[in-house]
Amino acid sequence: MINIQEDRMKIISHRGFWTDDSKKNTADAFIRSLKYGYGIETDVRDYNGELVISHDIPSQVIYSFDEFLATYCKCVETRIPPPCIAINIKSDGLQNKVRELLEKYQIQNYFVFDMSVPDTINYIKQGIVVFSRVSELEGNNVLNSMANGIWLDQFYSDWFSADLIKDLIDSYGRVCIVSPELHNRRRGMCWEMLLQLPINIRSKIMLCTDFPNEAKEFFNEV
Repeated sequence: MINIQEDRMKIISHRGFWTDDSKKNTADAFIRSLKYGYGIETDVRDYNGELVISHDIPSQVIYSFDEFLATYCKCVETRIPPPCIAINIKSDGLQNKVRELLEKYQIQNYFVFDMSVPDTINYIKQGIVVFSRVSELEGNNVLNSMANGIWLDQFYSDWFSADLIKDLIDSYGRVCIVSPELHNRRRGMCWEMLLQLPINIRSKIMLCTDFPNEAKEFFNEV
């Protein structure tokens, strides 16, 4: 079995590990990501009563969430622990089906995020692992105290500090940081700041990025 080191920052590939925009959220991108040991961020919504992988409203079923989880399990069966799945929920009212599929495949290392506030409460009530978002547009709130971790976003600037990251780790245990390129900004300053964090803090961080290989090389991570 392949052991993924727990004392290092975890890398999450944004919509899989792709080299062309057309490959985002495809089986090939997900398999490639898992082959390299990276986690996956992907988008889930409903289509004709089925959960599907799609960032935008689909016109046809391309890849079901069920198929995605089956592929994930097949690819990570020799990895301890398996890479994390960050599930961006794009439609309200999916929590029952999401929970059923997570239980069907016994998925343990995952979190859901980005739901509406009422929908987030329903996920929490069902015991689903939820990350609440903190950004320059959204400060600390009561919902954060109910979450299992934080999705730390940065839409317009590198606004957060190392001290804030440390505080969020102390309060919530786990933080997933959105790399600036996801919002069409340069990643250099953010990555440099993360590199300077103590290893005991960085080991509790996930970085969601369009450039997983570059992140691995930059941080010398596994």
